[in-house]
Amino acid sequence: MIKGERTTAYVSFSGNAQPDGFLIRVAGTRMRVEANLFEPPRLIIKRSRSGEPALMTLVDGIAESRQVLMGSVVGIFPQAGRCEQL
Repeated sequence: MIKGERTTAYVSFSGNAQPDGFLIRVAGTRMRVEANLFEPPRLIIKRSRSGEPALMTLVDGIAESRQVLMGSVVGIFPQAGRCEQL
């Protein structure tokens, strides 16, 4: 599915898993991206950050929380996504 010199892709699907999920995860040397196709437009991006590891874990958690919140808002109010892109 994905060609890359240093990239790995995972796709998982289960018809029995609860809650439902159809996940695509791409991991590279500096970034990881995850999407659940059952929950569009949710896209989680985790970047490699320099600095104190404990603090960068906190920053990653805050960034992921923002991405989940924005995905939820756009899922409920699609016009909100158009406003953010402008």
